[in-house]
Amino acid sequence: MRIALLSAVRPATNGGLAALSPFLGRTVLAAQFDRACELGAERIVCLASVQAAEILSLQHEAEKRNVDFHLISGHLALAGLLVADHELIVFQDGVLIDRLAIASEISNECGILVVPAEAGVSIGLERIDATWAWGGLLISRADVAEKLADLPSDSDTASLLLRLALQARVPLSALGADHLSAGTIMRIDDAEALAKREAVILNNALHERSWAGPGTKLAGLAVKSMMPKALGWGGGLTIAGTVLAIGAVTLAAFGQATIGGLLLVFAAFLFAKLNAIDALLVSLDGGPQVAIKSNIFNVMFDLSIVTVLSLSLWPATWTALALVPIAIGLIRVAGLTALRCNLPMLQDFWQDRVFLTLGLTVGMFWDAIVPILATLALAMLAFALICEEGKANLRST
Repeated sequence: MRIALLSAVRPATNGGLAALSPFLGRTVLAAQFDRACELGAERIVCLASVQAAEILSLQHEAEKRNVDFHLISGHLALAGLLVADHELIVFQDGVLIDRLAIASEISNECGILVVPAEAGVSIGLERIDATWAWGGLLISRADVAEKLADLPSDSDTASLLLRLALQARVPLSALGADHLSAGTIMRIDDAEALAKREAVILNNALHERSWAGPGTKLAGLAVKSMMPKALGWGGGLTIAGTVLAIGAVTLAAFGQATIGGLLLVFAAFLFAKLNAIDALLVSLDGGPQVAIKSNIFNVMFDLSIVTVLSLSLWPATWTALALVPIAIGLIRVAGLTALRCNLPMLQDFWQDRVFLTLGLTVGMFWDAIVPILATLALAMLAFALICEEGKANLRST
């Protein structure tokens, strides 16, 4: 079993705790928690001087992940949570470590992450010897913690464990100074430096959309302008978009399909923002559940489009009504075809539900929805067939 020790004791220059500094919509401590879970920790022990709301929130998150979470106030309580054959993961208080800085050998084995001493000490990392400074992470057998009870209770627990791990000859895992200059390892003291690192990570993770899909492009720009606050918008956008979609269907049922279509345009914009945030979250932590949630909401929104259009045509011929789900289904096929054929601009075009719902609303207003749907269906079918035929010809050659 792997047990991770996190700390939230060291004060930052702004008067708060370094570990609770805001980062990517959460905290530095939460980022350490994510790294610990990625390293296989089944129990989290947090050494904290206060029971802050951010720590309690992290405890709830751990419970959702089925990870044990224990809050302690001193290192004497740590011994009771360890067994000698456990492995102990220790993070230095307020040190931010990207997953890019965690080498595979330390992920699977015991080791002490180290960086060149001169560069490390210059940013406040703890020196080990003349050559190396501690990079803020170590993994060792838990039996190194047995001697903690004999050491001063007011000392830095992580530093004590580092010295005990060195005495136990836990191997060093060395990184170059480039990780420090790139910010993949940084000791949190300067809020401005942390904000710059946050901006770099967000810019690298954001998926830039082309203007071929103007609605999704504008939604992405809106999300980008509000980062990192927008990372916490998911729940609100989901509720607002769902309410608008339900309102659109209700209005269409009472003969106000055009007004319902306008509500769908606003709902599509909200869902486009939600998709941009979810794509960013997937890039940041690789969460497959986030991607699944986005796909479900996209399907539900397409069903709401089908419902509003069908109600706007009712009563009509079965041929006209059947055209609605066929056309919307072909839009999804066209988007997936563009993805398979590596045509990002056309993918953005076919997946832009804001532009689509706006065009369909205009069609309902001018009573031209059937020819618009028929034209779209033919265009999408031709696109899918041409792309698949071209892809097949490339494979055959």
